[in-house]
Order: sequence, then C-alpha cells, then structure tokens
Amino acid sequence: MLCKWYNIETYDGVKKVQGLGEKITAEMLNRYGYNWDRPKSIKTPYGNYTPDFFVPNISGGYEFFIEVKGMRTALKMVGLLSLLENGKTKWAGTLDENSYLKMKWVHENVHPILIYINDNDNDHKYKDWKDDLYSKLKDFKVIYGKENMRLTIRNGWFKKQEDE
Repeated sequence: MLCKWYNIETYDGVKKVQGLGEKITAEMLNRYGYNWDRPKSIKTPYGNYTPDFFVPNISGGYEFFIEVKGMRTALKMVGLLSLLENGKTKWAGTLDENSYLKMKWVHENVHPILIYINDNDNDHKYKDWKDDLYSKLKDFKVIYGKENMRLTIRNGWFKKQEDE
C-alpha cells in the first residue's frame, strides 16, 4: 500500500506530505494562515511515533499535533479491525493497538493530538464501527470529514481542552 507524496508550498518553503488526506489538511492550514511543520519522530514507551503535522504557537503559545487517518486505518490503529479484510499481508491482517498507545502517550505527555478522519467513498462499509472508534478515541479531539475539518480550521481551530 503505497501512498502518493505531494509537494506543498508553505510560507517557509516546500514540504512533502503523504497521501490525499494530508494534502487536503496542508492546503487548508495554508489557506487559513496556520504555520505548520512535519514533526520529528518522538520516542515513547511503545516505540517511536511521528505525527503527520505540528501546529506551533497558536493562541498564546498553544501547540498541538494533527494525525490524519482514513476510517479503515483509524480502526486498525485502535485495534478494532485489521487493515486488510483478507489479511494476505501478516501485519495488515492482524489486530494491534500499538499505534494508539504511542499516540495516547504523546497526547498526554508532549502535545495534544487532533485526529482528522478523512472521509472517502469506501467509508460506508465501516459506518457500524464509528461509535466503537469514537469511544476508543474519547480522550482525543476527533474530526470526521473534509467539510468539518475545513470549518474547524476556519472557525478558530482547536481550543485547549480545559477551555472546552
């Protein structure tokens, strides 16, 4: 499963993003004037984790990460579903919540993580899993769909959890 890489022009040069969901996110962040970067890997007790985006110094120095997932990948990440239903590739056919544990550790110990679940035409297959997914991700701010993400960015983005 190879994702296409895109070059995105930013205020401080060209940055590469992986996949259409990240491309859409980067373009929205640019459109609404947010600085962002591609973060370095973070060591956690569960292994290294590299968020998709880092948004520095908004509203009084508040910083956070953005993780972009498709619905199927999000279900795999939290250990609810294997990535491939046929499981031809061993790692893709197993249930494993290690990615979730890494993200949760970073969310609690480094910076908050906003999870953007990019909607696509295949998501209807996974609609019955949404409640289970959101229950598992209850400690995170989760945004589903391009239009919701656009509105969130345009309308002031991401408040500190204690302000909500």
